[in-house]
Amino acid sequence: MKREYKIPMSEHGFEKQNIVTLADWNGRFDTYVCQHCGLMGKRYGVADVIVTTKNTPCTGELPTKIKIIAHNLQNLGLHYGKVYTVLPQPPEEVETLRVFSESRMNTVQVFPNEYEPYHDPHDN
Repeated sequence: MKREYKIPMSEHGFEKQNIVTLADWNGRFDTYVCQHCGLMGKRYGVADVIVTTKNTPCTGELPTKIKIIAHNLQNLGLHYGKVYTVLPQPPEEVETLRVFSESRMNTVQVFPNEYEPYHDPHDN
């Protein structure tokens, strides 16, 4: 089981993603994505915290590289575990990132639940 972190909403620029409240075995929740760094999580009830599996501080900017964590993107030319460089984003597109698919020779939009930010261990 993955560890869960409770992050105050004030530490990120979270925006609600779903129109209708969802439910799981923990209760009713809304999904939120940070408009600055792409961190994704759930808000249960009216709490002022977001429950997420990552405890990363908000950098204030979107990642420059991402690692694909979804298995269902092969038809778009994106492969699980592969790292892609993020293309420049229009300011109004904060819920998706654009990357270039070499096999399809075009840009593809990737949603927050399909990637995680990638930090090259060789970069300082």
